[in-house]
Amino acid sequence: MREPMKVIFIVGPDESNEAAADALRYKEILAEKGEGRIGVFSVYDLFRGLEKMSYGYRRYLFGIFLRTTASAILALPCWEKSEIAKDAVGYAKKYSAMEVFYPKLPDIDDKELRKAIGWGHAPWERTLKK
Repeated sequence: MREPMKVIFIVGPDESNEAAADALRYKEILAEKGEGRIGVFSVYDLFRGLEKMSYGYRRYLFGIFLRTTASAILALPCWEKSEIAKDAVGYAKKYSAMEVFYPKLPDIDDKELRKAIGWGHAPWERTLKK
């Protein structure tokens, strides 16, 4: 039986172009190294085109996505600056079914990023691929 795809939701410090570019680098690494087993979305994907929508409504939409789709959170460096990122990490910790990863660099050598990639694979694949 095939295990359902796991989805990592990337949250970051703000809505700047630099943070969105960092999220894109993480997405590319996770897509390549996750070998199609990890779905990756970011807060920047979710809110693209919704900038004029009220902050409260965007937060509401984010909550729905987080509860229904995300399996884990990947918090970019300085994520504590964003209310939405704090909400995501707080939700993950409160309901503890979600993993939270805190990578420092968008680089495959980052320990937390490797942990996220390993988390996306089925347990039997992790033991076979060493």
